Amino acid sequence: MRIGDFEIPGGLLVMPAFALIVAVLLLWTWYYYAKQRGEMKDLAVSRGWSYLGKNDPEFSRLLLDFSAGTDWIVENIIRVEGEPARVYLFTYQASARTSSESTEIGAGCLSGRSLTPGGEVVVIDPRPPLIGKLVENLAGEWVEVGGADFRERFLVQSARADTATALVTRGVQEIVLQRKDCRLKWSRVSIAGRRVLVTVTYRLKDAEWDDLIGLTARLRAALP
Repeated sequence: MRIGDFEIPGGLLVMPAFALIVAVLLLWTWYYYAKQRGEMKDLAVSRGWSYLGKNDPEFSRLLLDFSAGTDWIVENIIRVEGEPARVYLFTYQASARTSSESTEIGAGCLSGRSLTPGGEVVVIDPRPPLIGKLVENLAGEWVEVGGADFRERFLVQSARADTATALVTRGVQEIVLQRKDCRLKWSRVSIAGRRVLVTVTYRLKDAEWDDLIGLTARLRAALP
């Protein structure tokens, strides 16, 4: 590039442009998470809940069962209810250690009546439209559980079929089947013993936090 009598090598222009893009991305990321943190603090204050930040030993123990094969970065932990129910809201980034898929960003509700290990995890995912059977055949330890309507709309994953059969009770199935009629469109339900984790991968509106808490509580109550 020439400016007057001066010739500027193209490489010198690329580097500042790249640095500017990186700076903008970093600034946007900082703004996004700062705004999210402020919103979560405001939510906790408005409801009389406890905002705990990034670290809480009890929460970490409850989440431990759901950490096999997944790296969690958890922020904005809110304690909604203490013993014995133990209900927490939080935001997160999660990535599977054995997958090249992009990092999942979302919010979750975790509840458990016991701090002892819950055992084998059972995961319930909405069956993807059109390609559900293909997903089922390609990968995962999928288990056939529940009635025809439930199996048509959801995939259940667990390393142990007997555990999945025991935990995905008729009551759990009935609650999960209400998804299409709910305002909250949850992304995944995970169960480990007496612990329930429900995650959502879109930005929640204020009333949807109540829906998330209510759904988690109903699922926990339906466990054997």
